[in-house]
Formats: sequence, C-alpha cells, structure tokens
Amino acid sequence: MSKSLDDLLSENDIFLKKAHDALYKVFEQAQSKDEVQFALAMFPEMRGSQAAGWNTAPECQNAYNDYLQHYDQLEDGSRIKTRISLALYCHLAEAGGFYEIPKNMMNVCDGTGFRIRPFDHLVDIHKITGERIAPSATRIMKDLMGHAKIIEATDLSEVFRDLVNADIRNGFAHADYIIAHDGIRFPKRNGGVPSLFSNDVYYAWFKRLIDFIPLMWKVWEEFALGYNPEKFVTGHLNDEQVFTDLISYDPQRGVFGFSGQVSASS
Repeated sequence: MSKSLDDLLSENDIFLKKAHDALYKVFEQAQSKDEVQFALAMFPEMRGSQAAGWNTAPECQNAYNDYLQHYDQLEDGSRIKTRISLALYCHLAEAGGFYEIPKNMMNVCDGTGFRIRPFDHLVDIHKITGERIAPSATRIMKDLMGHAKIIEATDLSEVFRDLVNADIRNGFAHADYIIAHDGIRFPKRNGGVPSLFSNDVYYAWFKRLIDFIPLMWKVWEEFALGYNPEKFVTGHLNDEQVFTDLISYDPQRGVFGFSGQVSASS
C-alpha cells in the first residue's frame, strides 16, 4: 500500500528534527574542540584573498529565494512548475560551497582542522587537459556520510544518506527524465533500472531538501548569536600557533567574523 502525502511529509518532519539535532551536536562539538577553528568553519567558501562576490554559498541562498518566489506563482500541476522545482532541487543538491560548513565542522571535530577547500580530495584531474573536475553531489554526500561515521556521528551520517535522492538529481542534471501524467519518470537511458516517482513521492523529496537549507542556516545562526555581544576566543590557527581574537555577530546585518586585533603565540 502506497503512503499518502501526509505520511511522507510526516516522515520529513522526523527527518528534519533529526537533522537539526545532529547538526547542532557537530557544531557544538567543534566549538568545544577549538573555538578559533570553529569560527573559521562557520565561513563557507573562505578563500582568503578571493574577491567579494565570488562565493557560491550566498548565491545558493539567492537561488533558493529566486526559484521559490517564481515557483509559488505558478499553476499547481503545470509542467513548468515541476521543471522549476527540479532545477531548484538540483541546484541545492550541487551546492558544494554550502556543504563546506558541516564538512569543516567535522574536520575540526576529528583534529584535521579547518580547510580552505575541504572537498579538494574529491576533485579529479582530467588526464588530457589537466582541468579540475568538480565532485558530484553524490560524491559529496557520500563523503559527508562517511566522515560522520568516522567521528561516530551516526545520526548525522544518516541525515546525509537520506537528504538527496540520486535518481532525481541525476535525472535532471542529465536531462534523463520525463514529466508524465503519473509523476516523473527516470528512464536511465545509459543503463540502470528505470524508476517512476509519483507526484506525491517526488514532492516529499523536494520538500525535504528545500526545508533542510533554512534549517541549517537556523543552526548556524543559533551559534552565531552566541557572539552577540562579541567575545574573545582562544584556539589554534594551525598546529603551532595559539590565537586569541574577538569574534562578533551582527544579526541585523548578518555579519559574522573576527573583529578584534589578532594576537598569536607559538
């Protein structure tokens, strides 16, 4: 017997509660491990001297708002509304810069520490051109899932296991889907078992991912608000240097960062 949409959304509610608690726990663990490293991990795509306006994590938020604003104005059941939702789903699944935050939190927890490109180990190099090939959403989710297992964050591992449906992501990314009267069909024209997602099942997967994004920013802000008012923290900038700095968060401007005079000692 197939599940109703209400049942599927109820499962999503359980998933999202689990996701919030698991994310909160890994943020909390990273903060207690090393507060300077934790503060660095709060920044997605922190690339040092990289120019402003070149960070895809804020663009993920912009895309989220842009897509949903358009999506909400479209007629229910229309093909274009489904296509817009698929585009948003794929964008959020592929938003690697956004997922750098939980990855770096886990790096802090296991003692590796904040990394400027935490998914660099997943980047392949083309044998002929030498071009860097970005990892897919599937590889990033598997990496997050595996890393969470290593630090014994079982619930967090299961969250990343169950967050993104590969059939939906791959189908849209490779134009290997058909919007039909009975749902979305994924033929898998290059091999594999074709699948059909009823409209209710697809919507439940879509809702899960679009609800996860603001949930993670909510957890982020819960911790950022701990630095309003500003406070001094101590931790390691690298293996040798101990740093003390003033960290602050301005919720009105949405600005989080180091605001004091950095001091270091070996």
